[in-house]
Amino acid sequence: MAKWTNVRIRGRHLLLLDAAILVIVFFGASLLVDGQIGRPEALPILLVARLLALGRSGTYQHAKSLSDRSDLFRIASWLALASVVGYLADLIVGGSPSFAFAMAETAAAVIVVLGLREALAAIGVVRRAGSAFERRNRQTGAPLELEAMVKALAEAPEIYHPSRFWESLNEQHLDLLFDESDFRNFKRTVNTSYFQFGAAAFVK
Repeated sequence: MAKWTNVRIRGRHLLLLDAAILVIVFFGASLLVDGQIGRPEALPILLVARLLALGRSGTYQHAKSLSDRSDLFRIASWLALASVVGYLADLIVGGSPSFAFAMAETAAAVIVVLGLREALAAIGVVRRAGSAFERRNRQTGAPLELEAMVKALAEAPEIYHPSRFWESLNEQHLDLLFDESDFRNFKRTVNTSYFQFGAAAFVK
């Protein structure tokens, strides 16, 4: 099978795929287990809980392999937890979900969501960072060394990845780095985010 070596997927596209899959799995499980469409009013609760859990797992933020084992384990754990919360919430608001259906539907959702990532990785689809570095690199031709550094960091084990705070700061400063007028104002821009503090810092 030819690999799609040039296909990159953004987090928001993966989110849409997950949402579509979770809806299909819910109705498919309803038909297979109960022989009819189950409680459609339970779907919004489950969908919101699961998408929030997937977002919390970090799966839409990392520019790394879609089949990363630690990522897949974290996704499965958060999905299972979100399913428990979702079905309990449905029970509280007056629903009467079948335990057998809840178990089967949750297992199917986890398997299909993980299977999607494995399938995409198998055909060569990779995550796209969507960072300022990529945009600036295409426009101005960033140094190969910088490109190699950013790529190595994105592909490194998760323990070496920066926090969201540093990812955001890195993107802002890459914008400044590739803007000649901002670079000339280094002491009034990038410098103030690291080692130079204004007078307000002493009263905080």
